[in-house]
Amino acid sequence: MKVLELHAVEKSTLFDKAYAALKAALLSGRLAPGDKVVLRDVSERLGISLTPVRDAVNRLITERLLERGGLGPGGAAIVPLLHPDEFNQLMTLRSSVEPLLASAAAEAATRKQADEVEDRLNAMKRAVDAGDGEGYRDAHYQFHFSMYGICRLAVLQEVVEGAWLRCGPIFALSLPQQPAMERYEHRYEHHVNVVDALRTNDGPSAAKAVRDDIESGRIEMTGSMPSRSRSGVRAVPAPAERRLVTPFARALDMLCAFTAQDASLGNRELAERTGLPASTVTRIARSLVELGYLHFTPQTRRYRLSASVLALGYAAIAHSGIQKLLRQKLREFAEQYRLHMSLGTRDRLEVIVVESCISAQSPLALDLHVGSRMGIASSPMGWALLAALPELERYYLMESVERRMSREWPRLRRRLTEAISQVHEFGYCTSLAEGGAEVATIAAPVTLEGQAPLVVSCIGSSVQLSRNRIVRELAPKLRALVASIHQAGTSV
Repeated sequence: MKVLELHAVEKSTLFDKAYAALKAALLSGRLAPGDKVVLRDVSERLGISLTPVRDAVNRLITERLLERGGLGPGGAAIVPLLHPDEFNQLMTLRSSVEPLLASAAAEAATRKQADEVEDRLNAMKRAVDAGDGEGYRDAHYQFHFSMYGICRLAVLQEVVEGAWLRCGPIFALSLPQQPAMERYEHRYEHHVNVVDALRTNDGPSAAKAVRDDIESGRIEMTGSMPSRSRSGVRAVPAPAERRLVTPFARALDMLCAFTAQDASLGNRELAERTGLPASTVTRIARSLVELGYLHFTPQTRRYRLSASVLALGYAAIAHSGIQKLLRQKLREFAEQYRLHMSLGTRDRLEVIVVESCISAQSPLALDLHVGSRMGIASSPMGWALLAALPELERYYLMESVERRMSREWPRLRRRLTEAISQVHEFGYCTSLAEGGAEVATIAAPVTLEGQAPLVVSCIGSSVQLSRNRIVRELAPKLRALVASIHQAGTSV
């Protein structure tokens, strides 16, 4: 479960304190769509009783800023997902009203006030340099509202705050935990132009800079909005659009529950691994036995895979020349940059390595051999692969991961959503020494017509793969590698 960071705000009553702290979390993007607000957690973090927290949450529900739902000690609420039409209306409102505030602020700004706004801008840049997503979002919110506060147009400021309260959670997706410098640089120019306009009391220039910033943000945030249900998982497609055959998908889940370490599995083990009811497992297993994909031993009441499954796997790779094409390219890349290079493909809820090239000069000792597996929702290779999948398939897989890993899902969902957004914008995603590990990874999807999506990854030490080196050198080279694979793959 996500640990929500709340900052106490000086207010006269405990209700005001809880209400202001939750509003601040929404405004600055510390809460994302689908995040759960557990009342007892909020109570403990603010050091107040449950009653004022419940009253504050009920007020936010009435204002449509939260929705009822979710289990938790003392009750819980969920941050709703904006419909794209609602989001665009709010961004249009911002683009109309905030330039008015910026213009009035610039005309009234003193040197000291301009310095204070610039301090917020410097805080944003420091957060980017440190990879501090939450610090960036807080400074971003303070930058805008410290500027708007100069002109003392209270009614317009209330209108803008209302729009930010509903858009703020989307900031958590479009401004990720580790903001990429290349994403920030064009937005930074707009913010610098705002400060310059404040210093010269140039109202029209301030209005233009804010409007450009908002329209740039509209594009980024629209691309970051996943289709999700109110429970925060996914939006269910209309019946005409949903072509997934659930019993068939469950049968595949059961076949994929077997690993290389399993000689056989019983009914209970299959139920635990698939998350399906025992009765459903029994029914599907009978069908798979009759079709020849499973063998059942009555004495032990256990199942094992039959040779028919092996035949499917052989048919999938027997006529594919893509691995031969890629093997040489991966080896050359690995040797040139002294890295580990891997090629993976999806096997249900995992990525399986099908090619692995390791430079003899790599300083990192890593046993990532062919056949190695990693979670599709918990690894950079998995994130890049998910980004390349059709939307319906991606959301089905995300739902399956949530069912099997419900406790870890809020953390996984947040991280993989950020990575998918990064892939859609830059063509790759990164993991830079996360969780204290000294390993860094860049991963990019490879999609070829007539082929299942693949993913290429570069793995090295965090010293080798610094953020600056990735942006300036390795990411462009990886994109060029993927492009060459696309070009060569059309002839395979």
